[in-house]
Amino acid sequence: MFPITYHVGQIVFIGKMFIGDKWTLLSIPKGNSKEYNAEKFAQPKTQVGDEFLKNASQKKRDKERCARKLRRGIRYANKFLLRIWHNERKERRHANRRR
Repeated sequence: MFPITYHVGQIVFIGKMFIGDKWTLLSIPKGNSKEYNAEKFAQPKTQVGDEFLKNASQKKRDKERCARKLRRGIRYANKFLLRIWHNERKERRHANRRR
């Protein structure tokens, strides 16, 4: 396990050499922990699943909305097809009466 972490450190070091000043830290920079904590703890506290539940309920509403639109579209398509079928049927009846 230790040789792997050593090699990861080497890869990061090489990455820093290539990128130079554009390198951004993945953790809190040294000496900035007070600023980070002040910013982090100033945010309102939420329960762990609040955002997940909000997104899940939005997805459920979106699915229901899509289902309603689909049912409405199917209803209109059925009405349209029935109207065409009735018109063709009427035309056939009229054609048979004329004979």
